[in-house]
Amino acid sequence: MAGTSEAVKKWVNKIIEENIIAVFAKTVTTLTAIW
Repeated sequence: MAGTSEAVKKWVNKIIEENIIAVFAKTVTTLTAIW
């Protein structure tokens, strides 16, 4: 059970990181377009 929760935590962190990167990239692109 402990192994499963560790895997889930890693999976969630991976998704969160990817979302942060995607939002960051989108923001940079938008700001670049404005400038």
